[in-house]
Amino acid sequence: MSTRLFVQTLIQNLYPNLNVRVWQPPNKYSEINIYLGDSEEFLNKDTISSIKKLLPCHLEYNFKIYHQLNQDKVPPEPKLPPLVERLAMSDGGNKEAIKLKIEKGLPDLVPFVLHVAVPENIIGIETKNKFTDEELVKLQIYAQELAPLGTWIKVFCKK
Repeated sequence: MSTRLFVQTLIQNLYPNLNVRVWQPPNKYSEINIYLGDSEEFLNKDTISSIKKLLPCHLEYNFKIYHQLNQDKVPPEPKLPPLVERLAMSDGGNKEAIKLKIEKGLPDLVPFVLHVAVPENIIGIETKNKFTDEELVKLQIYAQELAPLGTWIKVFCKK
């Protein structure tokens, strides 16, 4: 299963002259927005068809013009630590692969327990370590980048 960053990079490599952003809206686990190009001409059937062939087929994709990022209130691209970025570019979306990526890329969370809600595609990462709210948000952003598209991550501290 591919991560957001992997899919975005794949599309950028296919269309190097276009702006590309892949975004998974919160609480819409199977819906992925792909912002592409700077005008309607880039959202033609041929382009969309070519891109769809590269994407996981179990998700719903909305293709939008790149400038709609602001309108949709998509946050800026996260600045990832190099190791998290490398791990996000590797394949593997089962529970064990995700656990290994998190152990490697986010060692501050170790030890942790993964809670998987299968029909909702939500993975909870429960850590015994204490973090500030700001640190938890940052760790959740990084962990989300390690998860396959269509999966939502929630990082929380055991009370």
